[in-house]
Amino acid sequence: MLLHLLRYLSRPHRLFAFSAFSAASIVLTGPVFAASKDVPCDVRLEFGTDPTIGQVVSYTLSIQVKNTSPQPITAVSLLWLDDAGTIIGNSDADCRFESKSLDVSHTGQCKRVVQTVSNRLIQSFGQAVWTELVNSELSQFKRIKSCRLVGYRYG
Repeated sequence: MLLHLLRYLSRPHRLFAFSAFSAASIVLTGPVFAASKDVPCDVRLEFGTDPTIGQVVSYTLSIQVKNTSPQPITAVSLLWLDDAGTIIGNSDADCRFESKSLDVSHTGQCKRVVQTVSNRLIQSFGQAVWTELVNSELSQFKRIKSCRLVGYRYG
């Protein structure tokens, strides 16, 4: 259809129409390509206390993000990749620090607690089983070698 219409335009108008179409294509597809980017990430084991359930072990996914968008970022959407680049999970990650969004042109840490294990399992199964469970879960999360940034939440 577009080629049919181009036949009726003079040569300078065809060049202008082609340039405008090309520029529009780049602008419209730019954010899609910019959002999909593989970056290093990892899961850390953190010990803490929750007032309602006592001692907890948290598995926290962390990633460093540079905000190249024209507005502040509150969170990112991630796909988790193994060393072969296969998707093995997904989550979002909060990029706010002390309630402030990640500002334009700034770099900061985004993180998400992806799982918690309370010490109530110690009472149910004993210390050895609890330790084995914590280490087993950590080894599963250590399969994550990088994260693919697939989207942003602004605010």
